[in-house]
Amino acid sequence: MRKLLLALAVAAAAVTLGPTPPVAAAGPAACTGTIVITGLAFNPASIAAGGTSTATLAAANCTSRRQQVTATWVGRFANASSGPAIPQGCPALDPLNTPLDFPPGGALTRSVTYLVFKDCTAAVLHLTVTIANGVQVLATRSADLQITH
Repeated sequence: MRKLLLALAVAAAAVTLGPTPPVAAAGPAACTGTIVITGLAFNPASIAAGGTSTATLAAANCTSRRQQVTATWVGRFANASSGPAIPQGCPALDPLNTPLDFPPGGALTRSVTYLVFKDCTAAVLHLTVTIANGVQVLATRSADLQITH
């Protein structure tokens, strides 16, 4: 419970590490290299300030060996009028690292739920997930959550 409260207070995010529904890929993704991200999407894709949306990552191991890697979730609230600054009423989100343990040739999903504070004036939450094995980036994908007021 303490970890969840800290995540909500500091990062406005709660992690779900259990099985989640798969995310449809934007197009067919060839399984080349070590890890491929087959999907990253928010559900719902648009929310009103004060609501929540869950981002789900789907990825696959393209090798015949077990892969133990880390997914780093980096979210940033933005709008056109704030430029590079964080929009008024929105928190700065710390990167969130989640371990991933892929079986040989296996696939998995992970989800993170984001809370947009009611006073947050952002028009969008940009999310980038990077999967790395400690020294090498293996895959990256981005998605946007639209925010209405």
